Amino acid sequence: MTDDPTPQASGPPERRHSTPRTTPPRPASGNGWGFVVGLLVTGLVVGGGAAGCNILLGSSGGATGSGTDIADVSRSAEPADPDEIGTVQNFGVPSASHVEVGTDIDYGVHPPVGGDHYAIWQDCGVYDEPIRTELGVHSQEHGAVWITYDEDALEPGGVESLADLYRPGDFLLVSPMENLPAPVVASAWGAQVVVEDPEAPELEEFLREFDRAVTTPEHGGPCSGAYSGTEAEFEEDGELLDELVEEHG
Repeated sequence: MTDDPTPQASGPPERRHSTPRTTPPRPASGNGWGFVVGLLVTGLVVGGGAAGCNILLGSSGGATGSGTDIADVSRSAEPADPDEIGTVQNFGVPSASHVEVGTDIDYGVHPPVGGDHYAIWQDCGVYDEPIRTELGVHSQEHGAVWITYDEDALEPGGVESLADLYRPGDFLLVSPMENLPAPVVASAWGAQVVVEDPEAPELEEFLREFDRAVTTPEHGGPCSGAYSGTEAEFEEDGELLDELVEEHG
């Protein structure tokens, strides 16, 4: 959608509450994936393998669960299975279409791990209020990891620990969300991990694997320069949203 692969932290300070660290940006996910993806693409071209395409778009490395289809899963307010705590779960994402801004999308997984979304995305950073889901999903499509947390389940220090995971330039969203299956949930395009401890090492491992993951549909798209408001502000920013859609849609 755009050719700006190097994001800059953006958004009006009074509307976006971020606590960036001064350490260098976390490198984009690697672990040999560039080479692997090249082999997969070659295999797809030569053999036209649909199964290879599913691997490319629906899963990634690390400890994973079964490749569950997103339409078969609904755990909006259900606690995570104890066997899933700290284990990356992979999902197939059947659609990534743009829908009209303001449309409410019923995602099969909560928090979402991809799907249809708006033509504009949420600027990466740390937010102390909920953000619009359909904007966050577009950021996921560009390679962002979205860490959501239950405000009632965490002490202030735990929230700060999550905020400290963000470094300038990271493709990372951090925001509170209701009805989570665990105190903290990290979600990327087609993958998710639930944890109970905001300092769980699985969060850093998930970020290393999925921050700017090459398996996302729009790898290389930006995570800045679009919308930096909260869910509450979204309801009042119709004119701004129209301008952003005209610019980026």
